Amino acid sequence: MSRAVVAIALILTSGCRCSESGHGTPSLRILEAHDAPQARVAVLPPSGQPPPAGWPLLLCLDPGAGGQACVRHLAPLSVQDGWLVAGSLDYRNGVSSQRFVPAVERELALLRAEYSLDPERVVLAGLSGGGMATMVIDVFSEERFAGFVVNSGQLHPNLAGDPSELESLDVPVVVQLLGTGEQATLGPALERDRALLVAAGVRAQLLLFEGGHHWAPVENYRDALAVILGE
Repeated sequence: MSRAVVAIALILTSGCRCSESGHGTPSLRILEAHDAPQARVAVLPPSGQPPPAGWPLLLCLDPGAGGQACVRHLAPLSVQDGWLVAGSLDYRNGVSSQRFVPAVERELALLRAEYSLDPERVVLAGLSGGGMATMVIDVFSEERFAGFVVNSGQLHPNLAGDPSELESLDVPVVVQLLGTGEQATLGPALERDRALLVAAGVRAQLLLFEGGHHWAPVENYRDALAVILGE
């Protein structure tokens, strides 16, 4: 998967429309670009004023564009830990990188325009195919991240099949989250991925959680974020 293959159009947004979404989480907001309605992101900001460096950001990629459900699941990271938790409403499995890479870039632009964010603490997380997409974004985007949380996901086959592509990764840390119910089936592939990442100079660590192919519990995300931030 060469950079020359994927042409990325960087679209600058002029602002955003913001709406509230209730259903048990009154402060959940939906941001979307005025000039690109397909760029939409669900966000749950912490209460109060941001720290001097800005809020840390966790942006999640769900394989079914379920950004709102993901934000609600990880809401304690916002309410208790002071993270701005966001979920992509554009990314879904089956969408080409030519579409989802610029869409995620636009979502990040919306979040930066609306909130004070700490550029040193921007983390991308993804479930299944969303986890696979995190490293595709790193290869083809100018965005920089503190780390990735790959939840029950593997390296994209094009990256795993051509380790030289992994040398272009800028992310310093990748934390893999794997449910114990998938250790026998997915575990060997994730072990291979860790070896490839380490060979490319990326620090990679596996954390297990009780369960299967779903978003890991909040406590496991706390552990993953602590690994990424060196806490």
